Amino acid sequence: MIHHLTPITGILLSAIVGILVDRYFHLSPISYMAGFLLTAMGLILSGAPWLSYVGAGLQRFLVRVNLWGVVASIFAILHFLDWWCEPADAFRRGLNTQTPMVAMVELRELPQIIPARAYHPLRRGESHPRVKAHIAITSVRQNRDGTLVWIPVSGQGILLCSVAKVPAGLLNPEKAVQPIQQIEDVERVDWQQLTIGTRLLVRGIASPLQSEKNPGGWNAAEYYWDTRRSFTLRTRDHPESLQVMGGRSEPFEWMRTETIQFARYNLRQHLRPDQFRLAAAVLLGDRFRLQPEELGQFAKGGIIHLIAISGLHVGILAAGLFLPLRWISRHRVLLAYLGLCVIWFYAVIVNLRPPVVRASILVSVTVLSKMYYRENHQIYSLSVAGLLILICNPSTLFSVGTQLSFIAVATLITAQRFWTFQLSKPAKLLLRKRGVPLKLYIYGGQALRSTMLATAAVVVVTLPVTASNFHVVSIAGIVLNTVLSVPVVVAILSGFLLCLFGSITILGVLIGACANRAFACLWICNEWFVENLSLVVWLAGPTAVWTVSCYLILSMATGVIPTAKPFRAKLKWLLLVWILGSTALWPHRIGGRTKVADLRLQFINVEHGTAVLMELPNGGIWLYDAGSLTDHQFAGREIADVLWSRGHSRIDGIFVSHADLDHFNAIPFLLERFGSARVMLSEPMHHKLFGGLLNRRGPAEAFLADQLLEYVESIDSLKEGNLVQVGLGQFQILGPQAGVQYESDNDASLVLLLKCQGISVLLPGDIEAQGIAQVMQFPLNPCDVVMLPHHGSIHSNPDQFSHWSQPRYAVASTGHAELAKWVRECYQPVVTARQGKILMTSQQGSIVFQRSRSEALLLVEP
Repeated sequence: MIHHLTPITGILLSAIVGILVDRYFHLSPISYMAGFLLTAMGLILSGAPWLSYVGAGLQRFLVRVNLWGVVASIFAILHFLDWWCEPADAFRRGLNTQTPMVAMVELRELPQIIPARAYHPLRRGESHPRVKAHIAITSVRQNRDGTLVWIPVSGQGILLCSVAKVPAGLLNPEKAVQPIQQIEDVERVDWQQLTIGTRLLVRGIASPLQSEKNPGGWNAAEYYWDTRRSFTLRTRDHPESLQVMGGRSEPFEWMRTETIQFARYNLRQHLRPDQFRLAAAVLLGDRFRLQPEELGQFAKGGIIHLIAISGLHVGILAAGLFLPLRWISRHRVLLAYLGLCVIWFYAVIVNLRPPVVRASILVSVTVLSKMYYRENHQIYSLSVAGLLILICNPSTLFSVGTQLSFIAVATLITAQRFWTFQLSKPAKLLLRKRGVPLKLYIYGGQALRSTMLATAAVVVVTLPVTASNFHVVSIAGIVLNTVLSVPVVVAILSGFLLCLFGSITILGVLIGACANRAFACLWICNEWFVENLSLVVWLAGPTAVWTVSCYLILSMATGVIPTAKPFRAKLKWLLLVWILGSTALWPHRIGGRTKVADLRLQFINVEHGTAVLMELPNGGIWLYDAGSLTDHQFAGREIADVLWSRGHSRIDGIFVSHADLDHFNAIPFLLERFGSARVMLSEPMHHKLFGGLLNRRGPAEAFLADQLLEYVESIDSLKEGNLVQVGLGQFQILGPQAGVQYESDNDASLVLLLKCQGISVLLPGDIEAQGIAQVMQFPLNPCDVVMLPHHGSIHSNPDQFSHWSQPRYAVASTGHAELAKWVRECYQPVVTARQGKILMTSQQGSIVFQRSRSEALLLVEP
């Protein structure tokens, strides 16, 4: 594809540069204003007639450079105002920790009623439904000189409301916490009837959104700040804690709310429960109706994009609206304008998501150009769409959904000649005299071939972004998207028709029957493909710098960025060398095993639980425990994010200390994504999972045993006295003793003493009095790092254990805000004498120790 570097293309690229400069360098607004003034002055001077003596080519170059500088400065200022600035009365400014408060809030979006999570043997406790809503806080009640007054504030956040029965006064900051007791059923808020703008009086616990707990983890604060949400307000659905105070509803928001409610009602009336949940997610963006495990199944099948409302939905809607116009001769222009109104109305209904806005702009430009017989350059139209979206919200540039949307469309535009196939005129004349079956065969085959090639092209080109952000590649997605192309079109079109005409009895029944079958087909086909053709590859993926460089080279080589035209052939070879060379240099990022040169330990913050990442020289990647009391998916995701951020795609082995959920419930999650050549269990745990104590294991242990048998090559049991050599590291097993009847699983924990490159690390699991007494029979030299037994519990004999282990660094992997005073007093003198310190994952987050290349010392990374 050949086109020139027009002003719109250059303006879009300079806008992107300006936003990137402000996000990653965060210069002062004075710098941007100075840059704007200088480049604006240069632009004026560059167009002066008296500069014509320098040559027309050089003058045009100066005009373009200064124009790009002006645009970059403007967008840097826009991003600065959008991302870094907030009002002086912003609520989050004074919110540092969890704080009980009474606040007046307004709903900014319709509440999401999230169902209770399905039962899972690795999930602790009972799950309850809850309500999640996007709110704006207007005032808080505070005590000023003994008087309760309302203080005006501003800001947006998330309201999380539990609908389970809880003790009265538990979340009420104006009352003392009463003893836990069952409360009677009371009148609760009818969340289905609330509209945007409804005012609520809330008594609850406010807390700021947190940054990532571990390097590479999900940054909730950054993710939600894109929509200006900066805090959470937790409460319960009870009159003491939540009261509806009325509110204002603007006509536009009222219309939007009523339309969504009308569409949901029609879908619920005519679709079966499972089909309704999927249809609401696909058509209205109600992803909260699907369980996390179901979303994971769609991701494995490579069709998760159907759940996220995107340009595909707009494209199918546009096809259903405008294709019939080919057979209508009268009032075509009026009908086309009505069709565009419907598309933009749908974009507004789904909250103007960037991919939907992009698709709506492209459809509008295409339809208008055909109506008025104007040439439509698709890349220029795509540039205009990108520029308009960045003007409205510069932070959208960093949204993965927006990036994938634009990359996919650019791929379809630039490479469409490879799958566009047209019959010659003689073939068309001959085909006219043939029967319908032959025509269906030929045109159907062309459509199938084009769909598969287009899907494959989009999957390949978007691979760096998907691998870098989602760490999964679904090969089966190419086939599944092709197979489901017709059911997807039928499902989306019939779903839209059902939303509009579901209240008409006869039409609702007919369209509902069609939609039921189409959405059921999506469920069944995805489930079958995942179970029988599970071609899913989990990998660390490339770094962000590599990804940006790859797309920059690709854009210039294909002409999307119309520069360096004489060098495009060489750029294509450069791209090939870039990809193949990177694969050869860093095979661990695309699924290979990692080669480690120096010892590195990382205590991962999983709240109340344990997960220790050990990178062993010549031994690969090992874990000591992987679990948390919060949730098995939360712990698994936190550990996986750390592994992926380190560039690890595979785990070489896992030590499991004992059979408690907070030490193993993330292992199945990790095995599915990373695999493991070896898993080593304590002898009592091995006997419980696979030996003669099968009747004593619970559902969680049984599930773990099945997963280990499915994914692990070798499962070994360890006991006191065993030695395990892993590369340059040697693990000495200090416990449990063989043949000893322990009082609890905690005392039977697997106790490891790691010695590697002159460094010693003690990992004692959850041993308490009995286990500690047994372990302390061994003479032990002072340790460099010691993990506190049982998360720093007072029942772990800290006075004796601290003097026996003599740690330089004492690490508590815990979710508690503070260590018990007695525990800290026992360890503090010992670590101080060795010029060390006490560290807690709940305070420091992820804690990293690494061997220095110059001397055998451990460095603590911030």
